[in-house]
Amino acid sequence: MSERNDAAKELLISNVKRYRKAQHLTQEKLAEMSGLNSIADIEGGRSNPNLSTIVKLANSLNVEVWQLFFDAEKVDLKKLSYESKRQLIKDLVDSI
Repeated sequence: MSERNDAAKELLISNVKRYRKAQHLTQEKLAEMSGLNSIADIEGGRSNPNLSTIVKLANSLNVEVWQLFFDAEKVDLKKLSYESKRQLIKDLVDSI
């Protein structure tokens, strides 16, 4: 896997955990809500979720897909221009 894909996967893992815990959901409850067999495999980095799985996770967590690939510690969205936000989202989509 390329370094860019590794970074995207790490962001996905980190953000799924963060949003799940913020909503006080267990892995089992999130799996049930999203119609998936296992969240533990995703959070543990043992699976490579496809786009359909990522959309199900985002919907169940009430976030947009791009938010699962966003590093909030590095970028303050409030300070970005509209065009910068568009480019950021395009880059994220291109990386998956």
